[in-house]
Amino acid sequence: MYVRRLFILKDQEKGIFENAISGKHEGDQLLITSYEDSKKNIWIGSYSGLSRFDLDTKKFTLLYMANDTTEVSDRVNCILEDHKGRIWITSHAGLHQMISPTKFVSYTIEDGLPVNVVQGILEDNRELSG
Repeated sequence: MYVRRLFILKDQEKGIFENAISGKHEGDQLLITSYEDSKKNIWIGSYSGLSRFDLDTKKFTLLYMANDTTEVSDRVNCILEDHKGRIWITSHAGLHQMISPTKFVSYTIEDGLPVNVVQGILEDNRELSG
């Protein structure tokens, strides 16, 4: 399956959108969430995992939160950038903090979460809450 369209607001006053994707992106068509971070990266979460889309290069990067890409953690539910610029991802296998594009720290019931399926995340003035 391929993602063929990612519409970005080009002109807010005129309400003009543009399709930022010129080619095919291998991935799941069932997108669950998207998020634009402070660096203008577009993060895409789907049933098949996490991708980052660079608006300047118009290229996708598929990121793996676990070493085994068949794990349930690939199903992304929510993406958030906190006030310190850290990217957090929720999935069916817990809460994940991106340390680098190739390294994630995962938090599960073993770390104190009540369940491993984390649907969303919010940041208040004290801490993150899921």
